[in-house]
Amino acid sequence: MKNLLLIVLFLLFGSKNIYSQQLVINEVVSSNGSLITDEDGSYQDWIELYNNSANPINLNGYGLTDDAALLFKWVFPNVTINPGSYLLVWASDKNRINPANPLHTNFKISATGEVITLTSPSSILVDSAPATSLLINESVGRIPNGTGSFVVIQTPTPNAENANGTPVQTLNAPIFSQNSGFFTAGFTLNISTTDPTATIIYTLDGSEPDENNLLGTTYNYKNQYPKLPEQAFGPLLQQSFQTLQYSAPISIVDRSSALNKISLISTTFDFLPPYFPNGPIFKGTVVRAKVVKPGSISSEVITKNYFISPLGNSLFTLPVLSLSIDENKLYDYNDGIAVAGVDFDTWRTANPTKIPSRQIGNYERSGTASERKANMHYFVNGQEKINQDVGIRVRGAYSRLYPSKSWNIYARPEFGDKNLSYKFFDDEPYVNFERLSAKNSASDFYNTMFRDGLNHRLTSNLRMETEAFRNVITFINGEYWGILGLREKYDDNYFKQVYNIDAVDMLENQGEVQEGDALDYNNMYSYISNNSLAIPANYSYIQTRMDTENFTDYFISNIFLQNKDWPGNNIIYWRKRTSGYQANAPYGHDGRWRWALHDNDSTLDDADQNSLALATSTTGISPNPAWSTLILRKLLENQTFKVDFI
Repeated sequence: MKNLLLIVLFLLFGSKNIYSQQLVINEVVSSNGSLITDEDGSYQDWIELYNNSANPINLNGYGLTDDAALLFKWVFPNVTINPGSYLLVWASDKNRINPANPLHTNFKISATGEVITLTSPSSILVDSAPATSLLINESVGRIPNGTGSFVVIQTPTPNAENANGTPVQTLNAPIFSQNSGFFTAGFTLNISTTDPTATIIYTLDGSEPDENNLLGTTYNYKNQYPKLPEQAFGPLLQQSFQTLQYSAPISIVDRSSALNKISLISTTFDFLPPYFPNGPIFKGTVVRAKVVKPGSISSEVITKNYFISPLGNSLFTLPVLSLSIDENKLYDYNDGIAVAGVDFDTWRTANPTKIPSRQIGNYERSGTASERKANMHYFVNGQEKINQDVGIRVRGAYSRLYPSKSWNIYARPEFGDKNLSYKFFDDEPYVNFERLSAKNSASDFYNTMFRDGLNHRLTSNLRMETEAFRNVITFINGEYWGILGLREKYDDNYFKQVYNIDAVDMLENQGEVQEGDALDYNNMYSYISNNSLAIPANYSYIQTRMDTENFTDYFISNIFLQNKDWPGNNIIYWRKRTSGYQANAPYGHDGRWRWALHDNDSTLDDADQNSLALATSTTGISPNPAWSTLILRKLLENQTFKVDFI
């Protein structure tokens, strides 16, 4: 996959790209044995930048990384690189950013090759150096200097012009004798390469093959947390994953009788997790492989999923979503995003007498820093429909507490494809998705696991947005992981796809900005709060600010469905960003605010609930605080709206 990533980056950063004309990664050393030393007298890896332009370039806020999922892993301080000049950055993991002193990143570079990426403060990918396996004291650099393709340089030239290099070979991907799928019987898998001098490395545990992991990586995790005061802090346990060197065919069999692994790692802050499987669970085999050779760019990683069962393709009637990932990215005590981990223990230490009432733990982390790269397979009737690398993040609020997490799934061009290209939802026409969600059903997790999806389907013909839905069987690193609900995700990409809108304001709950800003909404809300809508002129005006028919359908739906986690929560509202009301614009383009159905998991379970009273309450108590009911209450002052609403 690194090779594929490199190709994508080169396509993005061709000669017409203004950044690549001006500022380039010019040379990289990943195994400095005796070339030059840093200010501490130690031999460290280094990255050389070169300014091709006639003007100084200030690097403040630029990102440098060896991880495509974390483009701003290390950020430049306020330093300037002059025209025709070099800047050498030590890749030492010392993390030094004083502009007056030599700069050091917070990462090192693997001698076996890592893509190094430079990103502008506005998140534009500026340049990249390919993942190249180098011998000690070799570099990979541009020849001609500053403009040419990357070659292997036997005599590196730090802070000087590159010369005398050998063209870099890009290795072809490994060839598998069998594609992914469901099979009635086991078989023997052969993996081959077109280069007899190269080596194939592979994994069987879902991790990405890595030349530096042939001895294995061990990480810490916990299965016991002090959920209640006075309970003990559980011990640190250890698990590992490992890359193997291919030397003989691999036997693919039904692994269900093998010991459970990641399904026996706690993903909550329970003292005694009650959800571990009582026996072996169904398992597939994930095989991931790449081709490596010193002095060459490693091939892309090829990932295949194999499931063995007498039922073959008919094993599951639901589609199958299979995620493969370095398991420490999810379950490591300090860095895993799917566990309570160090974040919960830190909270407990600071709050020894409190009982946790929210989703405290590593899984509460959000944003790009909490995104992890994974491989996604998607099967329908046993047939592979999607096989690509994606970014995944834990999503939701209180739902993060449940054993099986909800995920946002991101297609990334830097991972090889900007779209997930498949018609995931039968009732939608779309075949390309930049983002999807796989949700655990939150408060419906221990019940039907489809209540929210059902409600969205029941109301899909009304005048509001609903999210398409289908349940999927889930696997992580080959282990059965239960049922999730695959969903569309409301964001700027959704509105671009559905309405061809380039810019939206989208808010959640009490004005929390998800896209754009809240200025127009706050202005409208203030008007509603301070003016009587019983006056026809005021009501007519507010109809130019919000779609009252959409609002009616939205509130009636939630009232009828007896949504108990609303309207002070799970509200999504949006508008196209315009300079004002566009009266003759197509639906969705007029600049008015509209509401979108969202998270209807806590519904249809209390026949005695007076949902209308709750939706018009002024008590200020969750889940219906006064701010969340104000618009409906004010609209109901208007006789025309009231009649329409009833």
